[in-house]
Amino acid sequence: MENFKFFKDVFSINVDNKNILLYGENGAGKSSIYWSVYTHFQAYAKNQQEAQKYFTANHAQNLRNRYAAADDDSAIRISFDNGKGSTKIVEDSNKCYYADDPVVLRFMKFTSMSSDFMNYKFLSSLFDFRNSQDNEVFFLFEKEVLPYIDLDNQLWLISGEDADTNNAGEWWGYLVRTFKSDEIPRSQRTNSFDQRTPLYKNYQDLLHQFNDLLHSKLKMLIAKANVIIKNEFHLESEIILQYKDASFNDRLGNRRFDGELHRPKIYLKASMISDHLVDKSLIEHPRSFFNEAKITCMALALRLAILDNHPTTNEAPSVLFVDDLLISLDMSFRRKIIEILLKYADKFQTFIFTHDRAFYHLVWSEIGITRSQNKWKKFELYMQHKNGIPGSFILEPKKPLEEAKMHLHNFEIPASVNAVRRAAEHELKRLLPANLMYDLKSKTLLCDLNGLIDHYRKFANKIGLPDVIPHLQDERKLLLNPFSHDDIDTPFYRTELELTINEIENLSKIDKKIVVDTEDVNEKEFVFRMEKDGTVYEFIIIFKERFCEYKYEGNRYWNSPKIELKSSCVENIDCKEWELNRFYERLCLFVYHSTDGTPKIIECLRDKVTGDLL
Repeated sequence: MENFKFFKDVFSINVDNKNILLYGENGAGKSSIYWSVYTHFQAYAKNQQEAQKYFTANHAQNLRNRYAAADDDSAIRISFDNGKGSTKIVEDSNKCYYADDPVVLRFMKFTSMSSDFMNYKFLSSLFDFRNSQDNEVFFLFEKEVLPYIDLDNQLWLISGEDADTNNAGEWWGYLVRTFKSDEIPRSQRTNSFDQRTPLYKNYQDLLHQFNDLLHSKLKMLIAKANVIIKNEFHLESEIILQYKDASFNDRLGNRRFDGELHRPKIYLKASMISDHLVDKSLIEHPRSFFNEAKITCMALALRLAILDNHPTTNEAPSVLFVDDLLISLDMSFRRKIIEILLKYADKFQTFIFTHDRAFYHLVWSEIGITRSQNKWKKFELYMQHKNGIPGSFILEPKKPLEEAKMHLHNFEIPASVNAVRRAAEHELKRLLPANLMYDLKSKTLLCDLNGLIDHYRKFANKIGLPDVIPHLQDERKLLLNPFSHDDIDTPFYRTELELTINEIENLSKIDKKIVVDTEDVNEKEFVFRMEKDGTVYEFIIIFKERFCEYKYEGNRYWNSPKIELKSSCVENIDCKEWELNRFYERLCLFVYHSTDGTPKIIECLRDKVTGDLL
C-alpha cells in the first residue's frame, strides 16, 4: 500500500506464500489492509474512471492518505506467486488501471471470483432490521454474494451472443446496464419500450431465466447453511428464504406500463425445528427472537455455504480475508468457528485479522493443535507517529531462540537468558511424547526444565537419537536464575550462554513427523508386512500410542509405541500387546535370522485400506 487509506508512503507485508494471522491494535491500520486488498480485487469489475477515483487526488471519493501531497503516487500492489518460480505483480493506482491488460484482467477476474472477504459488518447486516421492517437483503447480496456464485447456465446477450460467463453478478450487471442503455428498442411515437421486438422479448426471457436460476441457487445455499447450523453449531433453528422475482416494464393498467426494472427481493426469515415445539410459525424478524450469538452463527453458516460454492480455477489463486468476524461470540462459539475456518486454509490462502489479542492467541493455539504452524505467519501491527503523522509499524514475533540471539547480540544478557529458557522448554515439549512432559511423582504437573531435560535425554537414548544437548543440564542454573551470578556481563558468562544457545539450536534442527496421530490410535488397523525370498509375512496391528518419526542430519529415528497385534501369520509371535520395536526385532530375527538386508521399520508399515506405505 502506498499513500492509501491509513498508510502514508509505502507500507508492505511479506506474506511469503503463507496463511497470515495478524493482530492490529485499534487505529493501527488493520482494516485498511483488508479494504485495500478488497479494492484491488474489485477493480476488475469497474471502468477506468470508477477504479482510479480511489487514488486520484481531489476526487470526492478518493481514499488517498490525507497526509499525502496531491502529486504523490497512490497505489496498491500485490505480488502473486504460482509456486513454480513465476511471479506476477498487479498494480491498482492513480497511474495504472490493470483491467487495460486483457491477460491481467482475466487473472484478476478469476482471482476475485474464487476469493472472499468476510467481516462482522456483513454478518450483522443480514438480520439487522427492526420489527417494522422486512428482512429484505438483495442490496447486500448484490454486492457481497452475487459476484462470488455461478448460475447453472451461461449468460447469452439479448443480441444472441455468448457472454462467456455464468457468474450471477455479471448476469445481474448485464441486465441493469442493458435496461439503462438504448439497446432495448422504444416506440418512436410513445417512447415506451416496444414489446413487439425480438430484443424486448429476449430481455424478458433473460430476466425470467435469471430469476429461476438465482432462486434455485439460493435455495441450495440456504439448504447447505441449515446443514452447517445443525451439524456444526448444533442450533435448533434454520434459515427460511423467500424470493420475489425481478420484473421489467410492469403493467399499470390498460395499455399502461411503468417502464422500470424492478430488482428481485430476498427475504431471510427463520424457524425453530425442535420436536417439542408448540408454536411452529415462521419467525419474521430473527433478530428480535434470537440472541446475538445465534444470529451470528446463522449468518456465518450462510456465509460459509456461499464460500463452499465459490468457483475455483488453476488459473488464479483462491484467497480468504477475515476481519474481526467474531466480535459478539462467547468462547465456546469462537473455538468452534476458528476450528471451522482453519479447515478452509487448505483450499484458500487465508488471512485472519483481529484487534482482539485474546482471540489472536486463541487462533494461534488452534493452529498449533492442527500442527500447521509451518503454513502460517503471524504479525502484530502497532500505531506509531513519525514527524507528527500517524502510521504503522509491523513486526513478526520472533521465536524464543531468535529472540535470545537478538538480546545476546545487544548485550541484553538477562533478557537473553529468559528467552533461552523459553526456547529450551519449547523445543523439549515439541519433541517429547506427551506422557514425558509430566512429573512422574504427581502425574499431573508439567515437568520443570530439569525434568524435561532428564526425560528428553533418556528418550533420545532409547530411540537412538544422538545426544545434542550434553551440557544443557549443567547450564540449567544459568537458565533458571541468571541473577544468582554476579558476573553476567563477563565474557565467560556470555560464552556459557552462547554454548547453551547452540545446543538448543541443535534441538531445533531435529524434525518431528507424526506418522500415526491421535485420531487413529485404538481405532485404525494397519498392516505390518515383511517379505523375504518370495515369502510374505503380514500382521494386522492397532497402535495404542502415537507413532512419530524424527530426522536429524539425514538420519531417521522412530519412537516405540505400544501396539496390539490383532492377527499373526506366525505361530510363535502371539496376538497380544507389544512395544513396536520389540515386535520388529522379534520378526527380523524370525524372518532374517540376524542376517543383513532387514528393512527399516517404516518400510514395513502400510495403511490397511489403501495399501500405501506410511
